[in-house]
Amino acid sequence: MTIKQQFRSAIIRGTGEAHRLQLAHPKVDFADLIIDACLTNYCLNSQDEPSRAEYLSELIERSSVAAIIKAAVLKGLAEEVTNDANLSQLFELAKVFAQHGDRAAKAAIYKRFYKKVITGCAHFGSSVILELDGLEGMIFIARTIGAHLERHPEAWEDDAIVTECQGNCPGIDVWRELEIVSKADKFVAAYLKAVQENREDARRYKEDRRPEAGKDIFEEIESTRYFSGARLARRQLPQSTIEALAGKVLAAGSVKVKAKYLAVFNGSVKFPFDPAILIGIVKGDAGNSKQLKERAFDALMNFSSNEIRQLGLELLNGSNGSPRYLNVFVNNYRDGDDATLTAIAEKARGKYRIEYLAHIYLKIFRQNKTAHCAGPLLALYSKMVCSECRKQVLELLLAINSLPGHIRDEMKYDCNPETRKLVTD
Repeated sequence: MTIKQQFRSAIIRGTGEAHRLQLAHPKVDFADLIIDACLTNYCLNSQDEPSRAEYLSELIERSSVAAIIKAAVLKGLAEEVTNDANLSQLFELAKVFAQHGDRAAKAAIYKRFYKKVITGCAHFGSSVILELDGLEGMIFIARTIGAHLERHPEAWEDDAIVTECQGNCPGIDVWRELEIVSKADKFVAAYLKAVQENREDARRYKEDRRPEAGKDIFEEIESTRYFSGARLARRQLPQSTIEALAGKVLAAGSVKVKAKYLAVFNGSVKFPFDPAILIGIVKGDAGNSKQLKERAFDALMNFSSNEIRQLGLELLNGSNGSPRYLNVFVNNYRDGDDATLTAIAEKARGKYRIEYLAHIYLKIFRQNKTAHCAGPLLALYSKMVCSECRKQVLELLLAINSLPGHIRDEMKYDCNPETRKLVTD
């Protein structure tokens, strides 16, 4: 790859390699690639990963055409109307600019707030305004939304922004301050009226969504179309209930119902009976659906035996390396398996498949700590877009003293602040 191709790959993934390349090649113009990464949020899941704004702003400040890049960002903030992740990142970037004294950036944030609203994203930019201006920003937000409520009295507004502002400003009674302003400002008054009217409705809604403590688990499983064992992760099920749930696997006449009950055992809850029962389902005739066989295989992953390992390897080879069957290595890992895992990682394509592999590999090597995990994990590192998964991979490599020096150098520039701390604390 050329230097610019390497840079593009790194900035999309959010690794510190982009910074290292920029520092090593000051005469190369990376501006077009930096602009692209600013206008397009390349996070795998922007709701779960930290903002890349600081990471990108550092690249911008180091560029010889920083003013041009910043202008492109503010233009993007004004014009983005389709992608909520992009818009969120643009607000965050403008905030960083404003925090460094850029008045045009701050004006752009205020100008865009509650304008050209993307469905479901009306409040985008509110957190940025609160960070910049606290109570003064809250009053602006209340006035802006209140003007909309005056025109659309049927609209619904909750207290989330006020609650956030109160958390940011513990020394101020935000509600009281807004009530004072509302006496002379009809738009702030309209905002407060709507929020206060709906606070009780919001509280009831949250209560309605809480799991019913006494709800019958068997009814819950059978009435749910796609039941996942993850829903039971925080429940302390008594052994008698676990055995009764497993009994349903044996007694249920419907293949679909059997599959639902098997889903109970695909996580932290171990199937309480002889694993030969599960092996029989996996090896069963055509009457056993693909879903039923997969659920039975998932339940087997809490067991360890040569037979289970061999079954998993046969299914893995017969499925062209399906990630599902890699779980066999969690409790059935052997020396030399790292070569298989490395080969699969090297061939992997597609950001979601790569992150799925990362989750499985982390389970495997947390259970089986070995220096040989470096090959498979480093093969994934070079492709991973999710900064949270990448951080966990790097933590594991650090724990077993298998982190290459050049990656350690990159980590201090990574887009994830927590990854930076791993080598700077």
